[in-house]
Amino acid sequence: AITVEGTVAEVNAALAGLRFTPAAGFSGAAAVTLTATDGGFLVGAENAQSATATIPVTVQSPPPAVPPAVPP
Repeated sequence: AITVEGTVAEVNAALAGLRFTPAAGFSGAAAVTLTATDGGFLVGAENAQSATATIPVTVQSPPPAVPPAVPP
């Protein structure tokens, strides 16, 4: 898990380079979940607003490499 704090522009800049890199050899379903909160900036911490989005990711193994044919 990572936490990014800042202005909207700063958070957008940080997320612009976000990259999902699975472990070597991984194949299957995974997800990236992002949660944003305002920390109650305008209304106090007890009334903080938040939203969550989950991005599904399917990692597929690359097809096997076939060596070029060698003429006889």
